[in-house]
Amino acid sequence: MDKQRRKIDKIYSQVDKIASKGKDNFLEYYLLVDDLVKSSDYDILLQSLYYHYDINIVKLNSIEDVKKKTWKDIMYATKGPLTKKLKKLYDIKKVYQISFDIIDSLTNIKLGTIVEIDAYTDESKYLIKNKMFAKITKSRKVILEVTKVGELTPTILDTYDFSVSDDQNMYNKYVTAINLLTS
Repeated sequence: MDKQRRKIDKIYSQVDKIASKGKDNFLEYYLLVDDLVKSSDYDILLQSLYYHYDINIVKLNSIEDVKKKTWKDIMYATKGPLTKKLKKLYDIKKVYQISFDIIDSLTNIKLGTIVEIDAYTDESKYLIKNKMFAKITKSRKVILEVTKVGELTPTILDTYDFSVSDDQNMYNKYVTAINLLTS
């Protein structure tokens, strides 16, 4: 791999790391763009955006355009840590998901459904619009409703471990849900 390509991939890794933390990290992305301009790597950034995110760099007229117009596209193309972990889980269990349906990868037979339901504490109803704040204060929890094909009553997964992160709680629920559907 040539030196130019390594630089492109290194910048992609930096952008992906920032984007994986969520859409609210746009300021960190803006600072990265500024740093790359200062270090004369702006052109490498544009190439990285083109190769890794399929962002049309011809339409970007300024550094401010790059900052403001690319962040949404980057976020759309970036898988968060939870999504990456769920993909690994699905690959191990040989299933995939379309909408709410969980399907066996080998037979293409529907195993059941998983539905996410947001639950808020009574005092935090006003936080519904600010999900990130509700997540941080742990006043928003997601319940999984799991229904195996052939069963009438869904299994409700609503446990929450305050000693781990919100994402880890969600992952643990998905592990339980997938195990229920594949057993």
